[in-house]
Amino acid sequence: MKASRFTLVWICLAICGCSKNINKPTIIAWGDSFTYGTGSTDASYPSVLEKLSGYRVINRGTAGNTSTQIKNKLLADKQYYRYPSIIWVGRNNLPDSVTILKDIDEMVNALGRSHFLVLSILNSETEGIGTARYTTIQRINRQLATAYGNRFIDIKAYLQTHRDTSLMKDDNITTYDITPTSLRADNLHLNSQGYQLVAQKVYESIDILLK
Repeated sequence: MKASRFTLVWICLAICGCSKNINKPTIIAWGDSFTYGTGSTDASYPSVLEKLSGYRVINRGTAGNTSTQIKNKLLADKQYYRYPSIIWVGRNNLPDSVTILKDIDEMVNALGRSHFLVLSILNSETEGIGTARYTTIQRINRQLATAYGNRFIDIKAYLQTHRDTSLMKDDNITTYDITPTSLRADNLHLNSQGYQLVAQKVYESIDILLK
């Protein structure tokens, strides 16, 4: 009788343990080369976020994809609708702001307008203050902030606050309002340190993401 009771206890513990693993939150990261991790030899931001959060993070980033291509992938993958999702799109079909905003909203609607975060578009070294593309990016980011409130993360502004003021190029970066040189691998993409900062900022909003 005692043996069977012990057996039942172990069975219950095993079931509870399995259930816990099955129900562990999974996050989907949708995006282009910034999500994929182009520019980093160490890690993409989803892989860093996975380590920070302890949650499984699936990287659905594809370099070169437009917001429409990413939206179509999300709409086709209905099994992912129930998972918290991070949306970082728009770089590859600038300056078509109308399409970018429409695509993001369709993605958000597919997710039931809950358990999501939207990240701001970053500008390149040649898209600083005074350029047409800078103006477009700023306008899109303002509209995203208005549309999604605390579910919008201004990664662009956050990276600016982490410039290395000991470097002349970084110290003068605010003049052009572009991503600090110390956080970039090229004229646009981030390096490992840049992606780590993105992951950290997203992690700070993890509670909002999971709602």
